[in-house]
Amino acid sequence: MNTSTAPTRRSLLSGALVLCGALLLTLGQGCSTLEYTPRANLVQEHSFEWVSRRLRKVLGQAVEPPVASVRVKPDSFTYTTFTDSTPIPSIRYLNVERVDLYAGAWALVYSRQGDMLARFQLLSQNDAYALADLLASLQSWAASKSATQTEHNLNSGW
Repeated sequence: MNTSTAPTRRSLLSGALVLCGALLLTLGQGCSTLEYTPRANLVQEHSFEWVSRRLRKVLGQAVEPPVASVRVKPDSFTYTTFTDSTPIPSIRYLNVERVDLYAGAWALVYSRQGDMLARFQLLSQNDAYALADLLASLQSWAASKSATQTEHNLNSGW
């Protein structure tokens, strides 16, 4: 064994372990969700059109993935990214269970089944809060529309 390379290998291994430890520590600190209760009444306060414009703006400024376009419909939204022009499958508001927020303006959207539907790093932490508000509002609005439609169907004998 060449003794001149032994200290270098040991130093590199030691340095790599320190770097990995620091990385794990950093990631561990940023992994807890931020406490936030979304405001679910923005459609009622403003309008569906206002909420749609705001959702397009917030997602259109996303850092990751870089969103190229957003299409907002009364029951769902889809988006495309600059890296992949294929539209992401529709995210239906009634299927959204929650939006978890993390430091660094990260927002993770989860379905009622617990699947991650989308993951965004937004321009600012305020935009992450806004995304949670917007999706909670659209979910609440879609649920009330669905309940109204069900009631109408029951009353009309359908």
